Amino acid sequence: MMLILSILALILCCVLAGGQFVFGWRFARMIRQTSRCADPSVEFPKAAVVLALRGPDPFLDQCIKRLMCQEYDDYHVFIVVDSENDPVQQQLTQILSKPGSERVSVSVLQQRFDTCSLKCSSLVHAIQQIDNSFEVVGFIDGDATPHPHWLRDLVTPLLDHQIGVTYGNRWYVPSAFQWGTWVRYCWNVGAVVQVWLNDIIWAGSMAMRMETIKGVELVDAWQKALSVDATVHRQMRKHGLAIQFVPGVMILNHEQVPLPKFLGWMQRQMIASKSTGNWSLIGAHAANIALTQTLSMTLLVAAVLTGNVLSALLTGIGLAIYLALSMIGLLDIETSIRKIVRLKNEPVRWNMFHATAMLVPAVVLTQIIYPVIVCIAVLRRKISWRGIQYQIRGNEDVQLMNYQPFRGYSNVTNHESVI
Repeated sequence: MMLILSILALILCCVLAGGQFVFGWRFARMIRQTSRCADPSVEFPKAAVVLALRGPDPFLDQCIKRLMCQEYDDYHVFIVVDSENDPVQQQLTQILSKPGSERVSVSVLQQRFDTCSLKCSSLVHAIQQIDNSFEVVGFIDGDATPHPHWLRDLVTPLLDHQIGVTYGNRWYVPSAFQWGTWVRYCWNVGAVVQVWLNDIIWAGSMAMRMETIKGVELVDAWQKALSVDATVHRQMRKHGLAIQFVPGVMILNHEQVPLPKFLGWMQRQMIASKSTGNWSLIGAHAANIALTQTLSMTLLVAAVLTGNVLSALLTGIGLAIYLALSMIGLLDIETSIRKIVRLKNEPVRWNMFHATAMLVPAVVLTQIIYPVIVCIAVLRRKISWRGIQYQIRGNEDVQLMNYQPFRGYSNVTNHESVI
């Protein structure tokens, strides 16, 4: 019986590893085929860029400075701050004293809906402030550092009116001995592939035409939502508009995070993904990993303890194949992302001492954590987001529980993500 189960575990490991590798290879191949940047001869429409802030992010100064010098002729940046008492106001005063600040307007959120997240309220506020002369709207998060062609790359596909929204994704650059940072990196390698396969949008770097925002009734939908991303996804699908991933706007993120904070952040990501409607694929993938790894590890221990050499060998080979293909796929995607960011004149490199010590155990730890977090997300009905508690009763049934202005430092100096 143990031998049969060991053969089954070997097959499961090979099938799961092979499937993940193929999809990862397809994603990496698509990334490698991306051209340098948008055609400079294209006439781009007037654009607004929206940045919603609650608390200071570690690289916010870089984010805003880069927004102020985009290679785009006609655009304006609209920043919405959660509260006039938010400590990020001090940072904004310093940043906007520099040249280029004439492109930026700052306002304070006036109406906080208790039926959605504060970020959704801020985006509703921003859209209502933008006049009809703006044809397209780009959205960015405070933890993103856009390259000079970021806005052009996002807007170019929108010239095709069949495309409702364009988006990129973030790519974490681990640079310290911190388990949360390395597990987040490993998790994100798989996440960007799933995002691409399932057209799950990242609102931290996306763009839409203003007529699309109005046509799909996005403002009304945001007033009843926790997740900006998932709501955009649902509205685009509801109205039959295409979702376009733009490889050229993969955004580097150098922030660090301790493991406990990462686990809370990851739960929120999974809950957001659940509300896109593609949860069955994500859940099935997590269940497959959990079943394969649990079965294989249990059999390996049992075979060793009972002296069943053949079963131990078969199970060990299966786990080794899974780990090897996972590592090869990870490095293939990493290499492809580096090609993209170098085309945008963005340097990216690892500290090889850190990578050698952390990468393999981080991959293993990620395989254990990911299914557990998915299971928790299935049952979770409350989350915390930058100090605010939300009760989640459904995709369009959210309750903001305990509003208070952000409490924290006016400037983040340790490069740790604000969760």
